[in-house]
Amino acid sequence: MELEGIPSNHPRYSLPRVALFGPYVSRNLGDTATQMAVIQNLRERRPELSILGISPEPGDTLRTLGIATFPMSGLGPSAGDLLPFEEDSPDTRTNCLHRPYSPVVIYRIARFVRTLDLLIVSGGGQLDDFWGGPWGHPWSMLLWTALARSFRVPVVYLAVGLDGLDAKLSRRFSLLALRMATRRLFRDTYSYDRLREFGLVKPSSVCPDLAFSLTIDMPKRQDKTLPLQRFAVISPISRKTWSHQETDIHVSYMDALAEVGRELALRGCVLKIVCSQTAMDIDDAQVLANRLRSVGVSNVQVDDAPTVVDFIALVHGAELVVASRLHAVILALLVGCPVLALAHLPKVKAVMCAVGLENYCLPLQELEIDSLCKLARQALECNQELREHIKKRVALFRVSLASIFDEVAALSDA
Repeated sequence: MELEGIPSNHPRYSLPRVALFGPYVSRNLGDTATQMAVIQNLRERRPELSILGISPEPGDTLRTLGIATFPMSGLGPSAGDLLPFEEDSPDTRTNCLHRPYSPVVIYRIARFVRTLDLLIVSGGGQLDDFWGGPWGHPWSMLLWTALARSFRVPVVYLAVGLDGLDAKLSRRFSLLALRMATRRLFRDTYSYDRLREFGLVKPSSVCPDLAFSLTIDMPKRQDKTLPLQRFAVISPISRKTWSHQETDIHVSYMDALAEVGRELALRGCVLKIVCSQTAMDIDDAQVLANRLRSVGVSNVQVDDAPTVVDFIALVHGAELVVASRLHAVILALLVGCPVLALAHLPKVKAVMCAVGLENYCLPLQELEIDSLCKLARQALECNQELREHIKKRVALFRVSLASIFDEVAALSDA
């Protein structure tokens, strides 16, 4: 399309432009892993693509993913080189700071959207109103989708998932956005079934979580003459994910983690406590480590995992990973680790069922210590069998995702 104010012979004009839309920040490794997977797969198929971001924190996205990024709200500065899009003046931005999605801001977003060849709403719990209600992410998603379709830009909802749409208006906004999309793919059957209950009738499909397609080069062992040290990983989740105050559920959960950690230590495993959302979960990690030390488990360490590669390197080779966050589970499975999932949301159970490990998934809200420890012992006893099973399932996911990314990459020519 001819871009207003951009000459057709501009050196960047001919490059296909694909933007990845989502509330992703580097503090949540699941968000980062998802976008890494999309970027990696698109570049493998079409190296010439100009891949851009649309996120709440453009500077963070530029540092983490290396892509120029436009602010999702339309407010504030972009990060990196977004040519041929031209920034509005600083005065205009300042005047709009307290008027989210005012006409001036919508115009600014529209000027960026019209430069795109494809908009991908990529991964994660995009269907969610926990943060900000209907006028938070549901409205943002609808606005961007509507603007893209008004300029005939294809929109793909790629492996999106439902975390929670409690308000009726949130559901209406989300359904309108999904209906306007060119393609709709959900990350699990639970999300798809719920959206159909809400009223979605447009053809849609289910695909594996995008992080299963990631290719990560694992670091080599420094000294192969030393025997491998058996270790297990516990990756806790903060109660801040579901409550602003301490709850009985969280107290019981931390009790269960301490007991299963003690069980794993008694069976000869060094314990690593690794967070996939360090900013939110690190306090619980430290509390858990101190509790374990207080009952005589001396060989326990808390490891920082600021990046996806760091997290994978820390869990790779674990005898067992006990995890609650979705992508702590997925990234462990990606490298073949047996996982015992403590599910706080249906999405965690959904991925464990998809991998065929539903028997190794327990509801976080109803944890029983005896059942948890029994499953941990069982996972250690069936370790090699579990690894072979996980390897086969992940390979199937990768084949499925390869086909999907072939189709998505082709849409940038539409």
